[in-house]
Amino acid sequence: MSQNPTINLPTIKSYHVKPSITGSSVKYQCPVCEARLRSSLMDADKQDYCPDCGAAFIVPGSPEKLAEAERRLQMEDAKTEAVSHAKNWLQKRQRNESVSKRDVRRDCTWIGTHCVTG
Repeated sequence: MSQNPTINLPTIKSYHVKPSITGSSVKYQCPVCEARLRSSLMDADKQDYCPDCGAAFIVPGSPEKLAEAERRLQMEDAKTEAVSHAKNWLQKRQRNESVSKRDVRRDCTWIGTHCVTG
């Protein structure tokens, strides 16, 4: 598959995007012989050829491809933000625990190796 913007190729108007765990696919018909075809959503907006008649066309699904790319970027941003939030929370918690241990030690009455607060 390759994209050649200088050639006017038929655009397929009717198609169906099928989401899946491994990646979405686009189902459509060849604009010349109407053979049933399927491509990866990542191939949308690229030139392809019908295996039955050899006709060249542009794989449909460009709007869905862009929406999928945006969704993936948002998921990555959310993951990055969650990891950052977790690291900050852990650092604050560790700082608070070390402060409270110091406070406890300072307020202790030591009896042998045991601290008795009170």
